[in-house]
Amino acid sequence: MPRKKAVKKKKTAKRKAVKKPKAVKEEIFYVGIQDSLEIKHGLLESSKDLLQYLDRFEKLKGIREKKKSEMEHLREIFTDITKSTNKLKRFLPKTKLRIDIHKKPARKKAKKEEVPKKAILPKKDVVKKMPKPPITEEEHDEDLAKLEAELSAIEGRLSKLD
Repeated sequence: MPRKKAVKKKKTAKRKAVKKPKAVKEEIFYVGIQDSLEIKHGLLESSKDLLQYLDRFEKLKGIREKKKSEMEHLREIFTDITKSTNKLKRFLPKTKLRIDIHKKPARKKAKKEEVPKKAILPKKDVVKKMPKPPITEEEHDEDLAKLEAELSAIEGRLSKLD
């Protein structure tokens, strides 16, 4: 039997333990603040603004929840309506008469008939409108008198209002 080849093991490098530095003693430092009242005022203002934004956000969350519940309510109503219409359709008599509500009216395409080049087309009869007879002076005077009477009546009403 042939001998098996000896497999060499890889040497692994030993890791050295990293020494952690000893805990540093924390020293307390005090820093002087100029215009401390202004800084306090600014902090309070920003805190106030932050609370107002949070309040608006909470209101917005409430509105979103209300909207979500209303949408769910509308979905329920819609499903109820569709169920009711389906029941109604079952009880109605079945006929072949249908009205296509959603069908758009078909546009008629004007087809040009091919006319032979040498063909003579008949002329269309042209209907001429009769001209209106001219207005006579008497009719003009009567219309003018009516307008003047209406104008004087309107002026009389205006004078009564004042």
